[in-house]
Amino acid sequence: MPSKKQSFELNGIDKIVSILEAFEGVYHLSVPDEFTSKIICDSLAKKAKKLWPHEFSLDFIEQELLAGGGLFGPSGPFIIIDAQEIKANAFETFNNNRHLINESIIFI
Repeated sequence: MPSKKQSFELNGIDKIVSILEAFEGVYHLSVPDEFTSKIICDSLAKKAKKLWPHEFSLDFIEQELLAGGGLFGPSGPFIIIDAQEIKANAFETFNNNRHLINESIIFI
């Protein structure tokens, strides 16, 4: 799954949020400071489910992303906050099965 690098000026957070809401697929957003990260995450959380690294587990990947969610289907898109702290085995499972995942995911 190829990715394109895009950079944004952080003076228009509303513009950034509207662009991120339109994306489909898997993305990584690197935010240089906690304040800006919180504003972006809170704005995106209105339309996406916010997860912490401990919630992005093997069970979550298997049940939500690979099996298509619960009784009512998937509940994405998802925002993973502090993605650098995801456990290696969970990230490896996710990465090996990326081609099977239809949900939009933004790693911050």
